[in-house]
Order: sequence, then C-alpha cells, then structure tokens
Amino acid sequence: MESERDDGRSPSQLRPLSCARNVLHRAHGSASWSQGDTKVLAAVYGPKAGTKKNENPEKACIELGKEAGKQEKEFEMILKRTLQSICILTLNPNTTTSIIIQVVNDDGALLACAINAACAALVDAGIPLKHLAVAICCCLAEGGYVILDPTKLEEQKMRGFAYLVFPNSVVSVLPKGLSHVEGEPMEHGIITSVTHGVMSVEEYLKCLERGRAASTKLSDLLRRSMQSQLPSPLCSGELSYRRGETCREWERRMTFTSTMAFHVNCSVQSRPSLFKNIDRFKIRWSSSYKPLMKEWQKLPLHLDVSESIRNASVKLLDAFVDSLFQFSDQLVLPSQSNFAPVDELNDPLTITIIEGKVPHDFPEGVYIRNGPNPLFGGLKSTASVFGKTGHIWIEGEGMLHALCFDKDSDGETWRVVYNNRHVETETYKLEKQRDRPSFLPAIEGNPPAILVAYLLNMRAPGTGELVVFGVDAMKPFMEVGVVSADGKRLVHKVDLKFNRCTLSHDMGVTERYNVIIDFPLTIDIHRLIKGGPLIKFDKEEYARIGIMPRYGTADSIRWFEVEPNCTFHILNCFEEGDEVVVRGCRSLESIISGSCDMDLDKSEWVSGRLRNKGLVQQDAKYYTKDELLFCRSYEWRLNMETGEVKERNLTGTQFAMEFPMINPNFNGVKNKFGYTQTVHDSASASSGMPKFGGLAKLYFEETDNKEWEESEGHIKVEHHEFEGNTFCTGAAFVPKEGGREEDDGWIITFVHDEDTNTSKVYIIDTKNFTSEPVAKITLPCRVPYGFHGAFMPTSLHN
Repeated sequence: MESERDDGRSPSQLRPLSCARNVLHRAHGSASWSQGDTKVLAAVYGPKAGTKKNENPEKACIELGKEAGKQEKEFEMILKRTLQSICILTLNPNTTTSIIIQVVNDDGALLACAINAACAALVDAGIPLKHLAVAICCCLAEGGYVILDPTKLEEQKMRGFAYLVFPNSVVSVLPKGLSHVEGEPMEHGIITSVTHGVMSVEEYLKCLERGRAASTKLSDLLRRSMQSQLPSPLCSGELSYRRGETCREWERRMTFTSTMAFHVNCSVQSRPSLFKNIDRFKIRWSSSYKPLMKEWQKLPLHLDVSESIRNASVKLLDAFVDSLFQFSDQLVLPSQSNFAPVDELNDPLTITIIEGKVPHDFPEGVYIRNGPNPLFGGLKSTASVFGKTGHIWIEGEGMLHALCFDKDSDGETWRVVYNNRHVETETYKLEKQRDRPSFLPAIEGNPPAILVAYLLNMRAPGTGELVVFGVDAMKPFMEVGVVSADGKRLVHKVDLKFNRCTLSHDMGVTERYNVIIDFPLTIDIHRLIKGGPLIKFDKEEYARIGIMPRYGTADSIRWFEVEPNCTFHILNCFEEGDEVVVRGCRSLESIISGSCDMDLDKSEWVSGRLRNKGLVQQDAKYYTKDELLFCRSYEWRLNMETGEVKERNLTGTQFAMEFPMINPNFNGVKNKFGYTQTVHDSASASSGMPKFGGLAKLYFEETDNKEWEESEGHIKVEHHEFEGNTFCTGAAFVPKEGGREEDDGWIITFVHDEDTNTSKVYIIDTKNFTSEPVAKITLPCRVPYGFHGAFMPTSLHN
C-alpha cells in the first residue's frame, strides 16, 4: 500500500528541481542540476584534436574522469555510455570531448542528477546531439510500491531501484516542424536502464511506466533552461559549437568525489650559458619571423598613436610567445591534487553544513585567503629554442577565496557565504582575452629560457599608517613608503640604495621604526645571462637587518650583521629597552633557490629537494632537508646602543613552522603569544610541495618543561594536530571583541581532507587551543592550498 513519505511527498512526486547554465567561467560549457538537496555541477571541455588509445578515430570520443572506487567506476561507465548514445559522434571525427562531474551534495538519486547535469552542459557547450536525455531514479519499497526521486535515507531502505534515462526530443526545444536529426526519426524508447536489488518483471514495468510519466516534468525543465541556448540549425548539421577552440589543458579529472589529473611530463637538459643557444635561435627565428610579420601587417594604420603602440605590443608579444614557446602540463601526482586550480564561481554559495556552531561573539566580517590558481589547466612547462622552464606553485595567476560571516536581523542566526575570484592582473586579463597562456614560468629551468620569461613577465602601531615596500630586479632594488592613515596619500617614499636585489617577502614595524631584512636570497639578471640561476640563496654572502626611523632615509638605517639565513615571514617586531626584538620563521636554506648542494635537475629544485632523504653537508655539519629547508621560530635582539646582536632558536628543531600570525592588535608592540602553521614532513616529502598538518601556539614568556634533549631554554609550544590527511593554509587570528587578554579569540583556517576530497574552514578557540574546533564549516566546492589569510571585521548587512 502506497503512503506519504517522510518529507511529505507522494510516491510519484519529485523533489524541487533546478537547472542553471554557464555556471563556470573557464569551461566551454557548464551546468548545475539539483533535485532537492542533491546538487551536481558538470563542465565540458572540447572538442579537442585526437582520441584516446583504443578509441575509433573515425568518430568523436567522449571522455570522463577516472575513479578509484568500485561504485564510481560503474557510475562512470553508465554515464559515459549514456552520453555517447545521445551525441552525434560522426560529425567531428578524431576529437575528444571531456566531461567533468563534481558532486556538490549527495542526498539520493545521484546518478540521475549527474546525467541531467552533463546533458545540460553538453548543450551549453554547443556539442552536437541527436536528442537530449532526462534521467530519473525509481525505487521499489518492501511493500512492493514504487517511489520516484528518493532521498539518500529512502535509498537505504529500498529492496530494489532502477535508473532510467529517456530521450527528450529536440522538438521540444527547436522551432516547430523539425522532427529529424541527421535524417533519422526521433527515438521514443529508453536510452539507459540500470537496476539494482530484486524486482519482478511486473515491478520493473511499473517503474518504467512511472518513470516515463515523470520524465515529462524533467523535459519541461530542460526546455525552459535550454531554449535560448540551443542553436536552431541543429538538424542541418551546421552546429554552432566552438570549432576554433581547443580544450584547455585538463584542470582536473574530477568525478563525484575524487580527483585524478592528466598531465604531460617534461624533461629538462642543462645548458651552462645563454650564448650556446644563439645559433639554434637564429635557425628557428627565420621560421618564426613569418607569423610575426603577418601580425604586423594586420595592425591598423590610422589610430591614436599610444593606442596603436599598445595594441602592436600585445599582438607582437602574442605572436612571439605562440611561435617560440610550447606549453605542456606538468606531471601532477595524486598527493598534489589539491594544488590543482578550480573554476571561478559566478555567484556566491550559501553554506548549509556546519559541525558545531559559529560562536555568538564571533565578529561579523570576511575571512579571505589568497593562493595560486593557474589558468588553462594547472602548472605548465614551456619548451623553446632557449630551453625549458617549469612553474612552481608560487607562480602564475592568483585567486582570492572569501568566507563572509553575517548575522540575520535578529542578531542570533549566522549566515555564512563562500565565493572566489581571480586576481585581475594585466597578465590575467590578457590571457582571458587570448584564451591561451601568456605567463611564462620564470624560476625553475634553463637560464636562457628563464631570462626570456623574466623579460616578458614581472600598518604602524598607534598611528594607523601603512608602511609598504617594493622590490625590483633592476635599480632601485628596494623602496619603502608610508601611506597616510586614511589610505589616500603616499606621505613618504625612499630608495634604500641596495646594491643587490634581495627577494624580501616581508618587513616589520615597531612604534618608531621600520624593520628591513636583507638576506642572501637574491634575484640577479646578470647572473642569469651568464648561465646561473635567476634566484639564488648564497650562504657565503652577507645577511643583515636594518632598523630605519619611520620617515628615515637610506643613510639613517642602522644595520646589524646576522648569521646567513632565509626568512620569508616576520612574526612581530617591538622595542624593549635599548633593543629592537625581531621574531620570525627562519630556515638555513631557501626552498626556491639553487640545488642546495643536492645533485638535482633544475626542473626539480623545489619538489626534488623536498623528496630528498639524504643528509646534506654544510660547514662540516650534516643536515636533513627538513632542517635546511623548513623554518623554525627564531628571535634576533638588536641593541641600538651597543650594536650587539643576540640570536636564538625559540622552539628547537623538532617541529617546522611557517606562516606566523599574532593578534593584530599587538602588531609592533610586545606580545606574549604567537601562532604558526606546522609542516607535515612526510606529506611534504611525498608530494614535493609543502603541506601543513597542524597549528602551533607559542608562549614567548613561558619555558618548555618537557623532558627531551632540545627543550632546555626553549619556549612553551602547544599543538593542534589535524586528523588524517587533512592540511591547512591561510590561518589567521580573529580577536574577540572586548577581549581582555591577548589570546582571547580564534584561529580561522581553510583545511582540505585529501581522503574525502572535502574542503572546510575550521574555527579554533585559542584559549582551548588543543581542543576540537568549535566550528567545522563544510564548503560547497574544493578550495586549493594557498598562502596568506586575513580576517576583516565589517558589517555585511548592506
């Protein structure tokens, strides 16, 4: 006997339906499909030239991502066969169209939603189709009655179910009078039928009857959402899919919940000098000259002079890059999958899953984190007459990921929204316009190739003033400026008169001073021309810290010589008596420099060094790569009266720490607490990229009382370790409004669980640092690993 279901629906009633097109910017076609709480995104890339091995080259090939699980492989096979049956495969022989499915939420009938989303995305991409298709899930209850569109809970209670896919005639979305495709009559049967469990023939036919009747509603939804998109000349064979486009290099192979990347590996041959390539360059230039001349001849002759020069430069640069540089995807390991880029969202997504709760006294505002997000599929290698180069994860286009916290009008209920956006640099805008890469990797590879790539690319306490600095590979190498508290005026700017380009990533401020770090990690174009690396850490060179009055000049800086090291991030600086105290995260070597006495290919300076398990000898001592490349919390005390320098490691060598942060209300003044991300050594070694498996709280005024060899004299440290293969990026301190103590607040951070491919945001009470997060916010899509995070308290009601 049929009865109402737990959610109040009748057995034949579908959940609320929704379909949207063009939801992803970088895909050739995309769509989202939701039924109730089940939501799926589909992206289409292609067609691109060539087919996979064992595919018929006389037809087009439909390709999906790969899955490791048994159920996912079955779903992939069903989905692929269904889509192949509705596509016209003979129109574009020897091409491959790639379809990526991403599950936003699974609350039952997942395969049906995936098929519907994929079909809508194919139409959005202009892929030629025989007809559309609509899929529905029918379940057989223990009582023998049929229910449609089950929830996840209902599926678990059923003794059998069937996934049915019916043809949705293109007559419903095309002008009247069209009833044939490629001269063939429309189909009226069933495309796909998959059953699980136990059911009789009569029960199956009942499912078929109910499913076909309900498919009308699905067809209506497709008709409404696709009518303005599907081209009317479909039946004549003149299909308006994007013939001129090639599939952007695979961003990811994501089906359901896993990611598998497909990339081409590039080998690099070392060449000691730029000039050994000149002869090869001359030979190749003659063949490259013709397309450059063609672009030159296309330039307009009667335009505004400045506009003509700008356009000419862009066109010539395009032709030069296209003619001489070949881009290919770098090999990406499964352990590197969350370094892969994601699509930019069109609209913000409201968070619906929160484990725990956002604290009532948590401030309204925006948590934002930056990070890499390369266009066109991921990290690239280039090959040219100059040699080869390869991206590392800190290069290329960037993206901001934001989580907005806003209270409803009642002041009690939190509304949390996620969104992302690319950073719209000039290079990004050019690449979007060209629809192909313009940014050339400029750190790893052959010196000549890096040289060409380089030539083609590139608040103070108590006052509210913003102190800024800039670094350039050409003179002036470093400048410091002061921006007024209202942010409207640059009130001070000075050249520090450096004699080298120090790759300085951070600076500090105290109540009276600017703190400048000049360490021997340098950028040198002349060194590159001579066959050396563009970026090099030289432990034989000098290292110094400069203390500069807020509005001082280069001559007013007091310099203190320190032990050579590499420090990217300063934790805090403050004045204490005659001393200026500087705390930061210090390593003995640089992770983005030369081979660090390791016999590595230039294309493996980063990944190869992290994977290296051997000992490295320096200054008659032997170090592991962890001790050399990863940072420890460190302190310099600089006496402004005597010139004395005192240095010490604050936390020993047991734990590596990076990306430090403090309560921002204590920037530039003495503080008791600091926080860092902690390096997960084995995960970093296996992936060849840094991963952070936890957080640390530093107690600067308390000593470590643990009984282990290196604890003597070191400060107390508390650790918050993440579960399983979960890693964080972009951690930031959020002060509690009205907090009485320095550590009244929370750490907020993006995390990613590599076992489930799920991204979340954790909120951790810094008073109970080792306890479970007070809130775990599940994000609706994957967020790649990134760099720096910040929380900006602000009212979002408007």
